[in-house]
Amino acid sequence: MHRRPRSRRSGTVAALSGLALAVLLLMAPPLRAAPVETPPQPAGLSLPQEESSQPLVQVGLDAAGRPRYQGRLTLTAALDLGLRENLSVALGGIESRMAAAETAEAAAMGRPKLSLGAVGAGGTAPMVWSAPPGAEPGFLTVLPPGAVSLNATLMVPVFTGGLLAARLEAAEYSQKAAVARAFLALRQAARAVRTAWHAVQQARAQQEVASWEFQQQQELLRLAHLQLDQGRVARVVVLRAQAEVTAAEGRRELAGAEVAAAEAELKTALGVSVQSDFEYESAPPEPPPQATEEEDLRTALSDRPDLVAARYALEARDRRVAQAVAEFSPQVYAMAMAERMHMGAFQGGPLEGGYQVGLGIAWPLFDGGQRAARLERAQAQKEIGELELERLELEVTAQVVAARARAHAAWRALELAEAEVAAASEGLRIARLRHQAGRSIQLEILDAVAAERRARSTLAEATALAGRARADLLYVTGRF
Repeated sequence: MHRRPRSRRSGTVAALSGLALAVLLLMAPPLRAAPVETPPQPAGLSLPQEESSQPLVQVGLDAAGRPRYQGRLTLTAALDLGLRENLSVALGGIESRMAAAETAEAAAMGRPKLSLGAVGAGGTAPMVWSAPPGAEPGFLTVLPPGAVSLNATLMVPVFTGGLLAARLEAAEYSQKAAVARAFLALRQAARAVRTAWHAVQQARAQQEVASWEFQQQQELLRLAHLQLDQGRVARVVVLRAQAEVTAAEGRRELAGAEVAAAEAELKTALGVSVQSDFEYESAPPEPPPQATEEEDLRTALSDRPDLVAARYALEARDRRVAQAVAEFSPQVYAMAMAERMHMGAFQGGPLEGGYQVGLGIAWPLFDGGQRAARLERAQAQKEIGELELERLELEVTAQVVAARARAHAAWRALELAEAEVAAASEGLRIARLRHQAGRSIQLEILDAVAAERRARSTLAEATALAGRARADLLYVTGRF
């Protein structure tokens, strides 16, 4: 069953894409190019901007010609910037323009065509001359030696058995599929930006954890030296503390490198220079959309741009079958030609002229099976498209179910990680109090610091995982 995309109205980019896809459902009358909306240009793809004391501004271009930006970068600003600068989005817009040109070309084939021609030649006998290659409609004229001919030829299609109409409709549906693929590029860019954004937030959070641990281990080393001077601990305690400081410093350096790598990946997803200087602002993670599984499945099967593109592509293949069938029909064209010939132009001969109007018909009867083979190929391509669409719909339903499970599990894991951090922080506080009261050794504090470091690291991973899982769920359900 072929589903049509349904529009959704809201104040976000999702409304823009939904409205455009709804407009694409309007069918055009035969032999006229239907107005098909092209993907919004980057300048029009703006999301609600958050107030910023240091706005995001472009400060030039890098050596590769990519724009450099600096300023505060929130997730909302990153989405807006990515949809303006992402190269895949730009490619989708160009492909839509190319498909629109192909539709215009198909529409032109059903309109009248007029050409002007001139030919002059010398020799010993009259010859038949035709228009040079590329001129349409072409002309034929019998030119005596030394004559010059000026002519005009008009051709109008009268009946083609639906050939031109099917060709135009196939081009229109192909154009709509290209527009849907452009919207797919938008959603893929949004998911890539969200995923890279959360990766940066995770790396920065891990860097903060590593810095916190390094400070804690330095303080424990200071206390170990103090207790060694007081004769309360053996030197092995100081050596253990020094080893922990060294290990924490190594983890901090590695965390800094991960931040740099994650930021480079984000800038690449945004389509901006890797030399851009951003001030990142974190935000609390958002819970998964509150929708039932049935609602998510219905939304995905209706709004996923890849499914919309596949359905339009299938419609185009269906029209190509009709086009192949129409090749068996007679082709009727009205023709008109006017000519003015200067006989003996180089010797001052007389002028002759006139015109003719006629109707031409051609009915192909036997071509060795070429048309039958083209029809069979078109039907096979249509059947392949139907199976591919069914397979894609099945894959989409599986993706929705899996993404829902991951999103809700990630949100629950985030709640558990927050509780783990709270428990680990309280454990460290109690360990310090016990040590101050002389009820425990320093090893207990080391264990408590390690436990809190693991808890903080788990929280950073869970936060990023929840954000990525939400981004995947939005993508697989066709939401923005």
